[in-house]
Amino acid sequence: MKLTIKKDLLLDGLNKVSKAISTKNLIPVLAGIKFDLKKKKLTLTASDNDITIQTVVTSTNEDDFRVEKEGSIIVSGKYMLDIVRKLPDKYINIEVFDELKILIYTENSEFSLNGISEDEYPNINLDESKKKVTINNKVFKNIVNQTAFASSNEETKPVLTGINFNIVGDVLECNSTDSYRLANKVVKLERSSEENFNIVIPSHNILEFTRILDDDEEGNVEMHISNNKVLFIYKNLKFQSRLINGTYPNTSNLMPKEDFLIVNTKLNDLIVKDGVLGGIVLSNGKVEKCDKCIIATGGTSYKNTGSSGDCYAIAKNVGHNVIDILPGLVPLRSNDDICKKLQGLSLKNIEFRLQYEDGTIIYQDFGEMLFAHFGITGPVVLSSSSKLNREKDIKEKLKRKSLKAIIDLKPALSEETLDKRICRDFEKYCNKEFKNALNDLLPQKLIPVIIQISGIDENKKVNQITKEERKSLVHVLKNLSVTISDFMPIDIAIITCGGIDTKQVNPKTMESKIIKGLFFAGEILDVDAYTGGFNLQIAFSTGVAAGKD
Repeated sequence: MKLTIKKDLLLDGLNKVSKAISTKNLIPVLAGIKFDLKKKKLTLTASDNDITIQTVVTSTNEDDFRVEKEGSIIVSGKYMLDIVRKLPDKYINIEVFDELKILIYTENSEFSLNGISEDEYPNINLDESKKKVTINNKVFKNIVNQTAFASSNEETKPVLTGINFNIVGDVLECNSTDSYRLANKVVKLERSSEENFNIVIPSHNILEFTRILDDDEEGNVEMHISNNKVLFIYKNLKFQSRLINGTYPNTSNLMPKEDFLIVNTKLNDLIVKDGVLGGIVLSNGKVEKCDKCIIATGGTSYKNTGSSGDCYAIAKNVGHNVIDILPGLVPLRSNDDICKKLQGLSLKNIEFRLQYEDGTIIYQDFGEMLFAHFGITGPVVLSSSSKLNREKDIKEKLKRKSLKAIIDLKPALSEETLDKRICRDFEKYCNKEFKNALNDLLPQKLIPVIIQISGIDENKKVNQITKEERKSLVHVLKNLSVTISDFMPIDIAIITCGGIDTKQVNPKTMESKIIKGLFFAGEILDVDAYTGGFNLQIAFSTGVAAGKD
């Protein structure tokens, strides 16, 4: 076997099939990927006896895929994937010699691996079945994602660890339950199935398959069902999974007959009459009558999770006051050169404080921080931002550059003790230049910056440094200063500060004091804390309170 292949083509194929590489199986061959090069196509196959994945790699561009000699071999999936990932070259050559030796080489690199004969690979049947169902790719992914979460992780009831696929004619119904939760999804197929069937597919397996699928709305997934397995075919990919034996419990009587779940639909407005909630208006124009509604749509941070902030306006429209929306737990900007010079440097066990030019301290803490190209971040910085954004006229003060971040690099040492420590270091390096005498005291990246700020000539001999210069160095180490210019955007903030005024919400039930039947929970409320754990607790607690009524 000998071929030249574009790295991206090979890597894409390896990434797909590697999900089926066995990590625990005692059979060595199942830790490998089978390479089968025939008829200008490279077929890659991997299996762990639970799932099997096969993909075909080829290209119409001859430069991207050149076959010199056909053949087959099994190669370690882990090692092959690691090698291909790290190779910097655009094209990769693969050659098998001495029957079971594999040579992987480029213009700049060369690797060799021991292979396994194809004869040792188990006989895996990936033939298509007469029982076939075709489902739109996007519809299929939605079905799985909306049901798999409710399946069980307990192997004591194996049938509940899977998703039940029940097809009758042109209707597909999927069920999943762990005896506590139940998920049900019904979709209408474009074509009727020639045969009805009822199967259970392991949730873990089918989720692995959906992760491989792309977002092509026009693509279709074929399901081929046999007695003990299901084969999925999507474009040049085959994915086979075992089926779970057993009868899935009848859940039809547990599900409401009417529509009960609305997903992926935005809320446009609330219907309120005489201070009482009467229903909701969806973005598709549909009106749903209800006498209770919990709004738990979050703030405006992390918009890709759905926290768009739209419900602030909706709450305003029905009379609620919304406290100014600000970023919380967010990095701070600085235009100081020191941040760019120290980019990537993490400082531990430092004292951090924010203070104005007049010395007024508005925040002080002990912990970790990180310098970045835009300014500063890390736990103590993030926590300080939530305090800072509550300051009166903070935007104006930031414009005047009156706010400083002061970093004490040695908080455990007083100035006197630190001076004695420096003296000991200076005695140790008395004949060296100043720039070479701080290695025991500071991280390497920080030394040039500290020297520059201290005003001491870096080439000055340590034994020539004066007492006053040494005191200047101590001051810098205890008071490293960074001017704060602004907050980073709210889009990257961990939480949102501000929101629904809590004075208008009953703290015991989370029900609005203005509108009967309207409840709020989570980050949409004007409640926030200095760390993520506290904010999660706020969300959980308000959610429980709102859901009890």
